Amino acid sequence: MVPTSAKVRFLEGNTLIGKANSNHLIPIDTAESSGGGGGANDPVQLLVTACAGCVAIDVVNIIRKARHEIRRLIIDVSATRFPAPPKVLRTLEFHATIDGEGIGEPIVRRALNLSLTNYCSVSLSLDRSIGFTVGATINGQEIPAWSILRDPAIYARAVE
Repeated sequence: MVPTSAKVRFLEGNTLIGKANSNHLIPIDTAESSGGGGGANDPVQLLVTACAGCVAIDVVNIIRKARHEIRRLIIDVSATRFPAPPKVLRTLEFHATIDGEGIGEPIVRRALNLSLTNYCSVSLSLDRSIGFTVGATINGQEIPAWSILRDPAIYARAVE
């Protein structure tokens, strides 16, 4: 098992300060409409940002292993949530904007698929009912979005 730990301390209102075992501080708050001051990301925003970061790291590593150099990579994620509490995530829509010499649709599609079906521990830790879609812009050329199907075997392995 990979040990990960975090501690969150209450400050005031809905403002918190978190710190993981990396020892970096993370401010957490909620919108004013939810009783907070709106001064930091809320927990769901942190989760969605963590998904984007995890996918980005995977994509960079996969493309580098294919011996391509990335000049620019941006992973945008849009989340939809159920309107009523507990307002769980319904969908995550990823869009990769990537530029680099010789980087084309096959390698980008492969990198995104591998990340979201095999490697990204953040997104794969989410409930399987959450729909994933992915699109990309590669060297200025838009690639239509596609759905990601997650393999139930990943989840069976997790309980072994």
